[in-house]
Amino acid sequence: MNMMRRILIISLSFIICFLATPLFLETGVNFNIFGKEAWGANKELKVDFGPKTYKNSDVPIILPRSTWENSPDLINLLDWYPEEKNNQEENSPPDYFSIDRIIIHDMGCNTRNPGCNDKTVNPVTIIQNIYRYHAVTRGWGDIGYHYIIDYWGNIYEGRYGGNGVRGAHTYYDRKCDNFNVGSVSILLMGNYEKTQPPEEMYKSLARLVAWLSVTNGLDPTDMNHTSEIWHSPRINNTKNSFKCDISQGGLTSTYTGPVVVGHKDVEAGNSDPGVLDLSRVREEAKTLYLKYKNYLYKSKNSSKVFKITNGIRTEINSGSRGGYKIIEINKSQLDIFPSSKKFLYSNGTLVKSFTRPRVYLIENNKRRPILSEKIFNARKFNWSKIKILSDRDLAVYSLAAPLPFPDGTLIKGSGPEIYLVENGKRRHISLPILFDKLNFDWNKVIQVSQTELLAHPLGEKILLPDNVLVKEKNSPPVYLIKNSKRYWIKSINVFKRLGFDWKDIIVLEPWEIKDYLMGSAIETVEDFATLEKKEEIISPQDKEPKPETENNVSEPIIRVGIYSVSPGKNIVIKANKKYEVYKNDLLLAVKNANELITIPYSKTDYYKIISLEKDAIFEIVSYENRPKWNPEINDNLFRGNLEIKYSNKSQKVWVINELYLEDYLKGVAEALNSDPLEYLKAFVVAARSYALFHIKNSGKVPGEIFHLRNWAFDQLYKGYGFEKRAPNIAKAVEETRGIIGKFNGKVIRAVYSSDSGGVTKNACEVFKGVFCESSDYDYLKGGVKDPEGTIHSKSAILASHGVGMSSAGARRLAEMGKTFEEILKYYYLGIEVEKIY
Repeated sequence: MNMMRRILIISLSFIICFLATPLFLETGVNFNIFGKEAWGANKELKVDFGPKTYKNSDVPIILPRSTWENSPDLINLLDWYPEEKNNQEENSPPDYFSIDRIIIHDMGCNTRNPGCNDKTVNPVTIIQNIYRYHAVTRGWGDIGYHYIIDYWGNIYEGRYGGNGVRGAHTYYDRKCDNFNVGSVSILLMGNYEKTQPPEEMYKSLARLVAWLSVTNGLDPTDMNHTSEIWHSPRINNTKNSFKCDISQGGLTSTYTGPVVVGHKDVEAGNSDPGVLDLSRVREEAKTLYLKYKNYLYKSKNSSKVFKITNGIRTEINSGSRGGYKIIEINKSQLDIFPSSKKFLYSNGTLVKSFTRPRVYLIENNKRRPILSEKIFNARKFNWSKIKILSDRDLAVYSLAAPLPFPDGTLIKGSGPEIYLVENGKRRHISLPILFDKLNFDWNKVIQVSQTELLAHPLGEKILLPDNVLVKEKNSPPVYLIKNSKRYWIKSINVFKRLGFDWKDIIVLEPWEIKDYLMGSAIETVEDFATLEKKEEIISPQDKEPKPETENNVSEPIIRVGIYSVSPGKNIVIKANKKYEVYKNDLLLAVKNANELITIPYSKTDYYKIISLEKDAIFEIVSYENRPKWNPEINDNLFRGNLEIKYSNKSQKVWVINELYLEDYLKGVAEALNSDPLEYLKAFVVAARSYALFHIKNSGKVPGEIFHLRNWAFDQLYKGYGFEKRAPNIAKAVEETRGIIGKFNGKVIRAVYSSDSGGVTKNACEVFKGVFCESSDYDYLKGGVKDPEGTIHSKSAILASHGVGMSSAGARRLAEMGKTFEEILKYYYLGIEVEKIY
């Protein structure tokens, strides 16, 4: 059998076997990468078959990822980068987490297929096929396993990102438990359902388990280790089926068992990794573990010596090395761990990983990706000024928005539209004639990729300048453009007396003329003169909105995602008072009280439903939201306005409730109407602060079309129906109107939980991400004990993240006579409570 045929059989074998293997589907940010030829992958390393150890030690040799990711096409396949989010949200699975468990897998391939357990094929080829299957076919963006061991005991670095990065290897679907958070996975090449792995593989597995244990503070023989497990909410529940929302969740589940486990030990019904003797692995690893505890590490040609503990690499000075043995290992193996020295580069520094071509600009201790060489050159950056970091140290800087082209750049994507970049946004140049009117240069338009284009949020269109004459196609009225409005010149006589020329009239399509709001009519020359005077006395300062200060704001508007609409489903709405329906900003219908409107599912059309009378209440007739304790109730009533719109971010059609913040708070159903009033006030101020924080940051999920969803992972919003059932909560809202918590002069992200279990937790340890990056979150450092006499609930503790205000403890404080302000300051350390409107 020739080699090409053998590789094809192996690839098909992988697809067959991996389709039957339950893995956690991961998605990632899709950013292009670019760079100079010198930035490519490391040269392919020669792999000698047979187990490897360092001289005078049993420490495992871990071959770097570049051993198999050895060509530009393989490098470009990587489409999931840890920490590449504008914000690491408190209810999304963290990209990095401390390691609590080591999970062993085999390939699970079908032993009847020629490619399974075939030692004649280069193991690098096998890993590359797994990578392509995971990254592309399964859509995970990268290989799911952290380490791979071949038949001869060679150990390879797998998943990108270094120690503690979330993998894609073990997800317990029936329980919605995500074991990828806080675990490290090791794949054994082959299938061991009926046969034992080779002896070389056993030895390397013991070495790797021992090394991962000692470097992460684990005991490989601990058989009764309890750890928190990331649990996702169930969605689309029916009597016989449900799905897990893998994008959301919290540390609300637990698992007790060995530190070193097989996939089958944490997910019932799974046979992976077969008959592998884990008891032997644990015992042999413990023997090596006791030796490794006395080791320090250095790389070749370097005088720096490091100790690796609890997943952190710390430099040890010469005076503190007594009693330790110094082992020389590959620099790439040291770089798997982040440095304890958090040296942060100044604003304007260019950085990149030594393994990847992507370049970033440091701004405010975050990294902004530079998506292409075109942007790099347009910004006039210097290639020689780029700082080279390890993958793990680069991840210290969380991702900010991609760096746009400089202001004034003209760009176009695959479509005909041309945009002007201003303030990082792309403004559509709506008419070709604008190139002449505004002196744009066609030769300076830069063709960009769709990724680069979408990295520039859409701004307002660029419209015609003042004193231009326009008319709509096939319609006689002629208009004068002034301040983006159109003024109808009602007679030919006035047109001529004003000295206008018919040849100067620009003919617009109906949808183009709608960009200009209708102004007053010009019926006489005097009307035109008056219009000129009116325009003259309006200064630019008057046209610009006055800046909003933290202590001088009007009541904010919040946008709440109510539910996503299934394809093909209609949305049926009515109101108790007269209302208007707009389609794509054009009036579609005016409806009377209790008159239904049916809106079809559409990814292209946008609808807005606006009340015409005070205190109108909308009912989404097609929406079912019934509490389990009383199915007679349907929480489908809402104040404010409604919107039906497609989101490019979540790729769903959403029904959105847009309303004033105080009205929203009356419908937040996370407290009981019977709770003490001072507790209700504390809860409302926390909920208001939490909502306002996300309003000010353009929403909890960057790029989404609403600020918050209406579920418990944001704030459980039930709308007007709950407001009617909970008058005491509405009273607490009224009595604390406009009051928020502040820290460092900023509104607080006032996360709260049902029950901390007795002591609140540190947001940095629970949520990671932005909560660890600045002192702005010091009020969530935790360690606050609930007051004596607090009644705890085991179910509430399991369902809670335990950060911020503990509702159980806050109720007790209210019972003890504490005011809402005292309760808030008790749990949110060092905050101030202020009224801002």
